[in-house]
Amino acid sequence: MTTHGKLEPLLSGRSPIDLSSLKCIVIDEADVFFLDDKNFAFLEHVANHKPIKERPANNKVQWILFSATYPEGSEEIYEKVQERISKINKEAK
Repeated sequence: MTTHGKLEPLLSGRSPIDLSSLKCIVIDEADVFFLDDKNFAFLEHVANHKPIKERPANNKVQWILFSATYPEGSEEIYEKVQERISKINKEAK
């Protein structure tokens, strides 16, 4: 478990972190995170990282996005890092 600020140097350093056994990426406050250009560029970098991108279809990394709100049209943005999206809505009472 880490933050993107700590993960970034581990991906591009002299001894890059091994992501071959990564199973899941969790993003909290996804609406804010994905709409920030710098954060989104980093997520694209992670999504296109060779050990993640070149996995067989039956071993893809699961992306879990948490957010209290999802702005209209945000699905397009999320699909840039994740090809198949399932959405679960929990309505406030």
